[in-house]
Amino acid sequence: MVNMESTVNPIEGIVRRHRAGEAVCVYSVCSSHPLVLRAAMRQAFEDDSALLIEVTSNQVDEFADYTGRTPEQFREQVRGFADEESFPRERLVLGGDRPSRNRRQREARRRRLRRPTSTPTRMLRPSM
Repeated sequence: MVNMESTVNPIEGIVRRHRAGEAVCVYSVCSSHPLVLRAAMRQAFEDDSALLIEVTSNQVDEFADYTGRTPEQFREQVRGFADEESFPRERLVLGGDRPSRNRRQREARRRRLRRPTSTPTRMLRPSM
């Protein structure tokens, strides 16, 4: 049974219980797909567990590239699913990548590839 004080992060509560010798677990998924999120909520609810939901910056980023959702929009969507599934919001833990890192890397790669003087481009030019 999840017994968490209102000011304790669900994960901290699980760690405390584990250190006290109790066999505990947390459900964890890395997905932004609604069916996966809802199924995880149902299972965590049934087992009276917290639910850790993580997303990568390929799934959700501040520019809403891949899924069309920003981190804030994703958070609100997950909270909405929790309400619809009667999953207590206080048992949700959301995490993810630093969103801008992958985008900056992709942008830098695109700029390098467009540059005509880049090393790969020079290697492909026929010598005269």
